[in-house]
Order: sequence, then C-alpha cells, then structure tokens
Amino acid sequence: MLPVRTFRTSDIAEHWAEDPDVVARYAAMDTPIPPILVRTKDGRLVIVDGNHRYNAALARGQTEFDAINMDDL
Repeated sequence: MLPVRTFRTSDIAEHWAEDPDVVARYAAMDTPIPPILVRTKDGRLVIVDGNHRYNAALARGQTEFDAINMDDL
C-alpha cells in the first residue's frame, strides 16, 4: 500500500492543461476523487499524474485532496 497524504490546493506549484469533459466527469462522481501523484521540484510540489483529478477537486470546491508523494516511496 502506498502512503497517502492530504495536501492543500495551494501546495501545488504546477499543473498542466486538461480535457474539460474529463474534469467534469470526475467532479460529478458520487465517490471521493482518487489520489493524485506528486513529486517535489525546486522545493514545490508538481503533479506527476492526476491533473484532471486535481482540477475536478477544485471544481468541487475542495481545498484539500489526497495525494501520493513519489519522493516518499
């Protein structure tokens, strides 16, 4: 099992463009959004996998979300 930590949206330094339809599908889910994968770059967190999930969490109004920090593995 991988460690999961809760991060604030303000902890994320970088993320990339995404497909709005995918973001909308994640945001509309009745279940929690699965954790995203992050790593540290230049002292800030960068999304490795999960841009759509991250943006869906923002669309839901979440200020915290679960993430797996790849640096901890």
